[in-house]
Amino acid sequence: MIKKFKSLNSLEKTITILIILLLLGIFAWKLSSFKELLFSLAVLLIFLLVPIILLILWLVSNSNERTKKQDKLARDYEDAKDELRNNPGNVKFRENALYAGRKYYANFRDGVLSIYDEQAISNDLNAIMGSNPNDTKE
Repeated sequence: MIKKFKSLNSLEKTITILIILLLLGIFAWKLSSFKELLFSLAVLLIFLLVPIILLILWLVSNSNERTKKQDKLARDYEDAKDELRNNPGNVKFRENALYAGRKYYANFRDGVLSIYDEQAISNDLNAIMGSNPNDTKE
């Protein structure tokens, strides 16, 4: 069971912990007597509100990190394409652009490229390679 938990991504782990805490809070609330009702409600709110607040904070933080990563990958891909535009016959620049394009598109699909991504990268690079009349092979 612990191995299965370790294989989950961080969002799935957070949701799992949230559900466990919610169930513990409900269980504590059901077992309490009427005298302890206010205390149980406070516990339930803590078990419910704290994980929700933590989840919201985590989602906002993760969103900012992902946006920064996407911006960096987009800049890297554009820079690699610019290098290729300046040196269309250089195989190394074409490889760099291909690598940067694959990293950029893979970021949107959890690391797995689709055939459409490969085609988009190929179209970009072919357009650049064909845009210079002084196309020379090295």
